[in-house]
Amino acid sequence: YLRFGFTLFTMGLSVYIIVQFVWTVHHDLEMKAVEYSSEIARQVSECSKSYFENRCDPVAGRLPAMQALCSEWELCMSRD
Repeated sequence: YLRFGFTLFTMGLSVYIIVQFVWTVHHDLEMKAVEYSSEIARQVSECSKSYFENRCDPVAGRLPAMQALCSEWELCMSRD
């Protein structure tokens, strides 16, 4: 019975370690996804601010010198 108890304990401990490892990896990946999404949202907000501060909104009213930057900010704002 002692051998059976030790084997059962060892198997239980092994399962616990494997489950903890999988949960930790899952949690880390989830946190990285949230971090990435937050960074994208920050960049979109920054692009939007620059777009409107530099009066890029009416496309016909853009200054020729700002055309490239306005197009870049517009593209950045449409990111998901």
